[in-house]
Amino acid sequence: MKILAFDIGTGTKDILLYDSERKLENCLKMVVPSPTVVNAGVLDGVNEDVYLDGAIVGGGPLVFAAARVQKRGFKVGFSPTAANAVKNDNLRVQELGFYVGPNPGWRTLQLD
Repeated sequence: MKILAFDIGTGTKDILLYDSERKLENCLKMVVPSPTVVNAGVLDGVNEDVYLDGAIVGGGPLVFAAARVQKRGFKVGFSPTAANAVKNDNLRVQELGFYVGPNPGWRTLQLD
């Protein structure tokens, strides 16, 4: 029996391909940066207004990077779905100074 398992955390995405015909230590294992860390790295290089759209890949690194974009003097917006990466209440996301709504024409970062 083969099982593909993922564990996506704040810092890493761990992948295991378990094969019952092998010893566990011989099964395929990978540890890669989590989507929130990858997207935070992209945001750290942004020097313009940016709009985040797509799936929820939230967590601290993404939110902190979005706040750093704001501190550099640029606007950060989220689609209503992507805003759940920050908080599960869009009004609370707006209280943090982020725009929530349709893209006003800013550079788009697709969260996947």
